[in-house]
Amino acid sequence: MSTAAVRRFDLYDFFSVLLPGLALILGLYPFYPQGLTISSLGAVLPLLAGGFAVGRVVHSAAVRIEDWIGSKGHRDLFATEIRHSPTLDRATVEAFYECCRSQFDIELTKDRTDLTDDAALGLYSVVRSHVYIDSRGRSQTFQAISAFYRSMWFVSVFLAVLVFLYGAFPAIQSAMPYPTKIATLSVPPQWFTYGAIILFAGSYTTFREAKATHRELFVQYLITDFISLSSP
Repeated sequence: MSTAAVRRFDLYDFFSVLLPGLALILGLYPFYPQGLTISSLGAVLPLLAGGFAVGRVVHSAAVRIEDWIGSKGHRDLFATEIRHSPTLDRATVEAFYECCRSQFDIELTKDRTDLTDDAALGLYSVVRSHVYIDSRGRSQTFQAISAFYRSMWFVSVFLAVLVFLYGAFPAIQSAMPYPTKIATLSVPPQWFTYGAIILFAGSYTTFREAKATHRELFVQYLITDFISLSSP
């Protein structure tokens, strides 16, 4: 079990927590005090610790914002896949559902299209627990990468807004309690706007679209992983 726990940390926490946290810390580097440096070897461990702590905040904020705007999550896609099979073929979903009905002691409708939202949520929980109990299957990989793209999308939008506001409102620059690294470059104000637009557009096409794709792949592999692991 300890080995499995380490693998889960390496997979999910590394991609969805540590890397986005480090990305935010490094992305804020131009706004740090001029005399501050994080390039020395002694800064590696504090940087990693800070990246993990900041990454936790980023991860939680990204989840809450996603819920707030009503974005479809893993559970929603799972319920849709079970009831309507928009991406997987019907035979695969039927085999999965019948396997669940025979294996789990939970109340499931005979016809999968009649499954309620609450029942779908419960089924999702027990299926994921079954697949993840000893880090089996490929679905975990796609879940971790999907969470990584979600957190990176949040980080990119945050940095884009920060860059835009910093360049558009000189009062923000003068209100800084210390001279920033970027202040020494004498960057024209319009460059901040261009940079914010490029950062936002690039992250939209890279992270947001990839998040949606890998989220769908996660649900598909969760279903097929369960079928494979449940086969005699």
